[in-house]
Amino acid sequence: MNPTGSALTFLTYLGGSENDALLAIALDAGGNIVVTGGTTSSNFPTVNALQATHGGSDDAVVVKVNSSGTALLWSTYLGGSSSDFAYDLALGKNGQIFLTGITTSSNFPTMNPLQANLKGNANSFVTKLKADGSALEYSTYLGGIATDGFFSLALDSADNAYVTGYTYSNDFPQVDPAQSYSFAPYYNSYYHVVAAKLNATGSALVFATYLGGTGQEAGYGIAVDARNQVYLTGFTSSRLLMNFSLLQGLPMTPLLSSWGSKRM
Repeated sequence: MNPTGSALTFLTYLGGSENDALLAIALDAGGNIVVTGGTTSSNFPTVNALQATHGGSDDAVVVKVNSSGTALLWSTYLGGSSSDFAYDLALGKNGQIFLTGITTSSNFPTMNPLQANLKGNANSFVTKLKADGSALEYSTYLGGIATDGFFSLALDSADNAYVTGYTYSNDFPQVDPAQSYSFAPYYNSYYHVVAAKLNATGSALVFATYLGGTGQEAGYGIAVDARNQVYLTGFTSSRLLMNFSLLQGLPMTPLLSSWGSKRM
């Protein structure tokens, strides 16, 4: 749209003969548009593709469109033989594309993985592609023995990747955790926020932690400031959250001290 929102500069469909959805968008330094999401279409348009063919039930897709919206610079599937979906992306300092999402494929494309194999029903993935989409720089599973999913990704100035989502797994990897926590396994249908930081090469977790209370919760958004402080948002059903004052070692007064509901 134009700067005032009064007219469309361009508008286009993008998809195949089945179901397609794009959930995240970013612009590179040249104004080219990068989008990601997922598709069940075996004929989703691909150009200069890293993975030219549909791998399975749902595949993640990553597409780069020129700044005028007139051409695909490249477009690729990214997935294995089962279900895969990308929920968020961010662009690195040299235009590399960082993705995160959920996969149930035991053969999801990996490169220099921190976690080489699918451990549970579904695991999160974090993937870094070259700016021209020609190759993976790294791609890894991240999760435990049950079901895990990342919904949001952010980068700091050094291209460390920060992700958040949810997990049912009581063995989700913890590194320097803000909250050491164990909880009922998958069959009790409890899940909690997870947040993690991967270094720029994807070779190590800088931190990985649960966040939660007595109910269940998930992280849907993450951001990082200039001091690399991490901000999360999401939802909780917990009437008793973790003690943030003890966590931070600082006196803190919450805006709302107890769980409640309000009819709108």
